[in-house]
Amino acid sequence: EIPNCNPSVCTQSLMLNPPCSSVHIKRSAYALPSASLTFRDLTFSLPTKSKRRLNPCRRPLQADGEGKAGEEPESKVILAPCSGHFEAGQLVAIMGPSGCGKTTLLDMLAAKKSSKYGGEVFVNGRPRGKL
Repeated sequence: EIPNCNPSVCTQSLMLNPPCSSVHIKRSAYALPSASLTFRDLTFSLPTKSKRRLNPCRRPLQADGEGKAGEEPESKVILAPCSGHFEAGQLVAIMGPSGCGKTTLLDMLAAKKSSKYGGEVFVNGRPRGKL
């Protein structure tokens, strides 16, 4: 326990004036055990609205180069396949421009996506669904 520390301002006090290494900081009863996180080929797409006819002179852009002229693609890729590994205790920053899929990736890693997505997520080397 930290001497002379009011619980309501204890965290702020620790951030501004960290204790010396000889002071023991008690681990919270709510702290979770550390875990590594691995994800392989996570991808997410949303179906587009019904195929509408476009100007026949205009060809839509598609990642695979397939499709008929004047027809919209059937789905929009929100997150292209990506893989990664986060070690336990590692601080990670997910950075990128607006609309590149950062929030979608975090939602998928946190199992907050209700829509179907592709790829695998592992916690401590085991598939997340079988923990």
